[in-house]
Amino acid sequence: IDFHLWYNSTKDGGVIMPVPMICPTCRLTFIVKPSHVVKRRFCSRQCEKKAMTKTITLAKTDAAWLAGFIDGEGTVTLGKRVGIRAPYSFTPILLAVNTKEEAVQHIKALTGLGIVYGGKQPANPNWNAVYRFQAIRQDALAILRAIRPYLLLKREPADILLSMPIMERSIFDKAIHDAQFRCWEQLRTLNHRGRSRLF
Repeated sequence: IDFHLWYNSTKDGGVIMPVPMICPTCRLTFIVKPSHVVKRRFCSRQCEKKAMTKTITLAKTDAAWLAGFIDGEGTVTLGKRVGIRAPYSFTPILLAVNTKEEAVQHIKALTGLGIVYGGKQPANPNWNAVYRFQAIRQDALAILRAIRPYLLLKREPADILLSMPIMERSIFDKAIHDAQFRCWEQLRTLNHRGRSRLF
């Protein structure tokens, strides 16, 4: 590595020493200005995007079972809230609901991702307690990638989420933000309709 010095633009002509860092993706050493240490974690955008892509491996029978469960009892959506660097921030969400805790716990055991919560007895004594499995962000996308070939009813919303561009944390890109907003609108329409086309 060529550890050149960066010269600042101040009148005294002082010298800013570079700081070596190790990229967590490719494990190569790169150098940054001291003021960029907090902002930079990866040596390139390619490495950052690769790190943001999580994958899991499921047996075919497990993937097919989970896809059927998500088709019947799941929701594939995109959360939206007011952002800090952008007008809105968007969060991929995968939710599965059932009155049997064993069913949603089995999803967590299969994938090793997400959380299970619920079980509170409803106010109406005739209703059953509901348990929820929820995965968000890269966890949700990883599960959808694994079960996508077996999805039917939720294939369309899954494809929308999986094709949505991801914005890098340190950079605001209006084109990506607008594309994410369009994905949110599409998913809102699909979920409001209550069903998706099979193919």
